[in-house]
Amino acid sequence: ALVTSAYARKFTVTNNCEYTVWPAMYTDPNVGPSVPDHVTGWEAAAGSTEEFEVPDDWKAGRIWGRTECDFSTNPGPTSCVTGGCNGGLECDPNTGTGVPPVTVAEWTLEGDDRQD
Repeated sequence: ALVTSAYARKFTVTNNCEYTVWPAMYTDPNVGPSVPDHVTGWEAAAGSTEEFEVPDDWKAGRIWGRTECDFSTNPGPTSCVTGGCNGGLECDPNTGTGVPPVTVAEWTLEGDDRQD
């Protein structure tokens, strides 16, 4: 029997900076029910790599880096100099989209006509 997994794609986030960054991830809940089984924000030391699987049909996904964060006093969108989000270290799954200035990587998997 052929067995397939709904989590068929591996994402790798590598911090190539010489300083700590705090990657964040967001899925638009209005686009589809599939979300990665991974935290929505984490600390990445210089040179570190984080790998995780995402659903094959993850729609409207985005990942971005946050810099110079301090979540101890203000776990909101201004807790980072760049890319802050609602929720603090782990971005709110409904509103944690990333506050400018920020550069995001965005994609749609298994889109119309099965185009990624």
